[in-house]
Amino acid sequence: MGIMKRKRSGLQRTLRVRKRVRVWHFIRLNLSSHTISVSIGSRGITLNLSPRGAVITLSAYGTGISYRIGAPWVMLWTWTQTIVARLKRDTISNKEIEQGDEPWTGMT
Repeated sequence: MGIMKRKRSGLQRTLRVRKRVRVWHFIRLNLSSHTISVSIGSRGITLNLSPRGAVITLSAYGTGISYRIGAPWVMLWTWTQTIVARLKRDTISNKEIEQGDEPWTGMT
């Protein structure tokens, strides 16, 4: 028989250190014992940028209700490349329309 590890029971003790510093009107620097992040925004909508990724928080002020949307940087990079590719494709098709390929010109 192998050696079995015993599960810990009870409470785990952790020490959290957090500090928020206002850099500019809507920009805050968040310092913790593990990482640094930047928050941009105010009540209602905030964008947080950290080494883990980006998080957008939408909230209904005064109600305690909020919704968080987050993604790691790798996923955000993929989304950005997709959006740029679509914008380039749409720009090319708009140039073709400007050159006289308007589908609505023959309609009465």
